[in-house]
Amino acid sequence: MIHHIDEASRRVLEHVEVVAQQIGLHQRLLLSHRGDIDDLLADEQVVVLLGQQQVGQILDTLDRCNIRCAGTTLAVVHDLGLELAQLAGDLIGGEVDGGVHICTVLGNAKQAIEDNRLDATIYDSADALIDDPNVDAVVIASRNDVHLDPLLHTIAIGKPTFTEKPMTINGSDSWKVVEAEVAKGRKTIQVGFNWRFDPGYDAMKTFVGDGQIGALLMAGMRHYNAQASTSYYGTDNVINDTLIHNFDMLHYMFDGDITSVEMKFARMNTLNPNGESLREPQLTIVEFSDGALATAEANVNCQYGYDIQCRLVGESGIISLPDVATPEVRKAGQISHAISSAWFGRFIEAYDREFDRFFANIEADRQPGGKEATAWDGYVANVVADAALDSLHHGGRIPVTLNEQPALYR
Repeated sequence: MIHHIDEASRRVLEHVEVVAQQIGLHQRLLLSHRGDIDDLLADEQVVVLLGQQQVGQILDTLDRCNIRCAGTTLAVVHDLGLELAQLAGDLIGGEVDGGVHICTVLGNAKQAIEDNRLDATIYDSADALIDDPNVDAVVIASRNDVHLDPLLHTIAIGKPTFTEKPMTINGSDSWKVVEAEVAKGRKTIQVGFNWRFDPGYDAMKTFVGDGQIGALLMAGMRHYNAQASTSYYGTDNVINDTLIHNFDMLHYMFDGDITSVEMKFARMNTLNPNGESLREPQLTIVEFSDGALATAEANVNCQYGYDIQCRLVGESGIISLPDVATPEVRKAGQISHAISSAWFGRFIEAYDREFDRFFANIEADRQPGGKEATAWDGYVANVVADAALDSLHHGGRIPVTLNEQPALYR
């Protein structure tokens, strides 16, 4: 069964239809279809997306995942604005690896079903969809400000849920998610901090965990984009959508509490097309409870490409995140390596791995934790981001105050 949500407040402006080829032995990833569908297995597992902004990227990731659940079915819902819908269509139009055919449809959910001959169900609300007994797990990749209610609902009924970062829009809302899990006595939320699954960061974490460079003293990170992802990406988005990745990675690498954060604006880039609505580059200074320091630079209009850098300084050595391997070109008196401007391409393997882990945990009835970011990790990242926004708006060094970590997450 393929499910769709029809939200009364907005039209469903994009609908992506795909049928994935058979994955492994008797395993299929069926997202939706054009034409006839083979009979599904009786023990199919249904996963639901409650809207999304990263349409092609998420579908492509799920298609490549090594999903070990027979007959996995994924429902896709889109409630994007026209600009995003058209952009997504440009990104994913045509055909992707594995014989997955994609068709972009503009219109409401009912029209999309008719146009594409879907065996689909339209729900009046996300609650109705989540409550459906045919739905076993949920993936939330909608706007940041609409994560909270579906999260609380899935926790209440015990359905495993993957939510994109940030978990919610602030620390207080994220604490509600933590409290809900604690009340149920089980972790069911995995937060999409995909950098934890990047092979380079994974190797760095192993080095740090093995004590190969001693205790960490300092870190320097760079998070550079060729240009802002949308015309409405603003000053605060640099923290909530970009630097929040860095906050989680620092928390993960140092395995310690962040106690304060201070934000600084650099000189404005004259090539920034968003003008005063997007003040950047931005620099953050992070302090840890043990005295360690870290800096993270965000430059979302660097022009030259998508560039992620990280250097950890330990007591007896330094470890740096490797650049993505690309062909070395020797031509016209120069040696060069290409730098892609596509953030998704840079972390494509990380996306595969995090979804693979999500499905593996479901199959094994295993709670997220360790490498997977939990609701507690999502809460920590939001509290640090709140402090960073406070510093950005009012200046100065802002303390980061966390509630006591519940035993469920220790």
